[in-house]
Amino acid sequence: MSEEVKTPEENKEEKPKIYEIEIIPAEAMIKVEISGLFYARLNNFMTNYYKIPNGVDPKEFTTRALDPKRTDKSEDEFHFETVMGLLIGLEQEAREQKLTKVVKYDVEKESVIEEENPPAPQDQEQTESPNSTPPSSTEQTT
Repeated sequence: MSEEVKTPEENKEEKPKIYEIEIIPAEAMIKVEISGLFYARLNNFMTNYYKIPNGVDPKEFTTRALDPKRTDKSEDEFHFETVMGLLIGLEQEAREQKLTKVVKYDVEKESVIEEENPPAPQDQEQTESPNSTPPSSTEQTT
């Protein structure tokens, strides 16, 4: 019996094993402002230690908890939404501050493919034009 050989077109049907994903490097410092109300919600979550209830499908739970149109959320869904709000907000702020980077992720090994430690955006040397002046401490910089 001969072994079947896949043509390039048949190989296109296979799912990729390596994806590019966006991460926030551990050394990145994210500037964020949160309200006292949000802090209280997060503190409440940490005090009660959130868990997805037993027997509940995690995907359905997540979809329901993050649906902004739902007004009948359970206490578990409310706390999950709180933490996800923080995570999503931190991710958005990190992107705006250019603190994220894209790395390759190996699905089979469940790990990031190590790179040769490229500098994080905030560590890269910024060159100033000769005619530029540094911002004063009262000017807002982005």
